[in-house]
Amino acid sequence: MRIFQDSNGIINLTMIILVIVLGTVILFYVMSELPYMQYISFRWYQGAGFAVIALMAQMFFKLNDIREQSKISEMAFRNLQTAVRIKSNVLLRVIIFYFLSLIANVILISIADSGQIDSWIANLFRIISIAYIPAWILSVINSYHVYLDISEYKSELALQELQETGRKSAVDRLKAKKET
Repeated sequence: MRIFQDSNGIINLTMIILVIVLGTVILFYVMSELPYMQYISFRWYQGAGFAVIALMAQMFFKLNDIREQSKISEMAFRNLQTAVRIKSNVLLRVIIFYFLSLIANVILISIADSGQIDSWIANLFRIISIAYIPAWILSVINSYHVYLDISEYKSELALQELQETGRKSAVDRLKAKKET
């Protein structure tokens, strides 16, 4: 999974597209001549696609909620803002890509189910749609890991703040003890 990630720990959109294209090619050579390919029902496809988009959108909104950290230093706050901005921008691009490609895939499936085109083209449209499933799984797992990384960073910042507050209170107690 790390080979698909860039320096920010985010799966690149180009890698997702590469997984889809390679999956399509492999599936086309393996499954295009199978007789049951034309009988696969895609009623579940649109709902599954929107579920993936909804899960990733939820991670996007949770990432942006992390920005509301107030009890940290100014430098740590800027670092947190930068990390969240970079990761949420990439996640937003992936969400938009999946939304637009879901619309295109639903249209392709409708064309394939109409029966007005050659069977190999209809099978290709179905295989393209099926090839999105591994990319969806990778993207949902990646967005969850991105959210966990940012959450861990936020908890480390909160722990540092607590430790600093504890040190200050210990120093204050020592000063008060010394004065008496």
